[in-house]
Amino acid sequence: MTTGRFEDLAGLYGPDLTQWPPAERAAAGAFMAAHPDAARRALAQAHALNDLMELARAAAPHPSLFSAVMASAPARRDAAPRWSAMAAAAALLIGLGAGWFTTDTPAPDDEALFGPAFAVLGEDENGWLEEAVR
Repeated sequence: MTTGRFEDLAGLYGPDLTQWPPAERAAAGAFMAAHPDAARRALAQAHALNDLMELARAAAPHPSLFSAVMASAPARRDAAPRWSAMAAAAALLIGLGAGWFTTDTPAPDDEALFGPAFAVLGEDENGWLEEAVR
């Protein structure tokens, strides 16, 4: 184990070797025996980090805080059914069903579809349609 690895593990798992992963404990013990000064420095830094984190721990909130927050929350309204969404879904299903089951109606031919439009365009007094086609 290298000094950097030992320092990383001490920072991750703290100064108590029993909290380290079991696979790392034997190597950490061998490192501590071979490099006692480096191990002592790394464990001292881990202790200092634990102490600092302990200072930053927030105190448990007072039980009345929960009651105060809940009292200031808006009252719950029971959700009313969304009639407009249900009506739209029903209309969609009815339309799809009607289209699905009435597909045997013949499609109109081109004359029936476009005849009225061309009839209106054919009533051109100034001849602009023939001019545009040329």
